[in-house]
Amino acid sequence: MDETKKLLTAILERLEIQGAEIKGLHGEVSGLRTEVNELRTEVNELRTEVNELRTEVNELRTEVNELRTELREFKQEVAQRFDQLEEKIDYVTEKVREHDRDIFSLKRKSKA
Repeated sequence: MDETKKLLTAILERLEIQGAEIKGLHGEVSGLRTEVNELRTEVNELRTEVNELRTEVNELRTEVNELRTELREFKQEVAQRFDQLEEKIDYVTEKVREHDRDIFSLKRKSKA
């Protein structure tokens, strides 16, 4: 009976130690759960930021496309203006040549 009592006492002591260890593990698990929840919150905040950044990037892409369209239209307008200017310069050049011929012709006639 003494041996049984000793065994029971040893078992109880062991159970108390294991109970303390379980309480310690429970505390650690609780701490880990808190950390996991904090990480989930951070991940959700990061997802929100990523979505906001995606929206901004899409808006910027739209603006860039609009600017490209405006630039293309501006280039076409400038090209048309240069073509018109070139036509006017050609016209003026031809008129100057005609006047030079007329002046040359009048000088010849006045010498004769």
